[in-house]
Amino acid sequence: MNSTKRTEIICISAGCLLVLFAIGWLGISPLFSNWCSNQVISQTLAPAKDLKVILFTRSCGATTAAYYHVSVLNAGDSLSNDDSGNVFVSDASPSLQWKDKRTLRITRRSAEKIFHEQKEITVWPPFKNVRIEYAEK
Repeated sequence: MNSTKRTEIICISAGCLLVLFAIGWLGISPLFSNWCSNQVISQTLAPAKDLKVILFTRSCGATTAAYYHVSVLNAGDSLSNDDSGNVFVSDASPSLQWKDKRTLRITRRSAEKIFHEQKEITVWPPFKNVRIEYAEK
């Protein structure tokens, strides 16, 4: 077999393998995406009704614990399973209360583990700053 024919066979084989790999990856990748799921516990609109605070649990499989997440979003936006808490994450459920249209109070237990805690967040568009106050039970 001459070298030109051998090169042609190798190129065709490599191309076929690449196509098979792509088809396999496209068929299997949805099974591995979005391992996490969110379960909304509560949603509360801000006094101006332009923002909302969402308390939810996020679980990412049988070997991980479900943690409590808090996110502030525009009132018309929805939470997806790709979203984690943009304001607060802990191992215990906090209490949430809007003090005014741009101040959110999060009351939490002193013994809980805190994984994420913002003091302020900007929600856009348009830019709306929300101040976060924390208190302990």
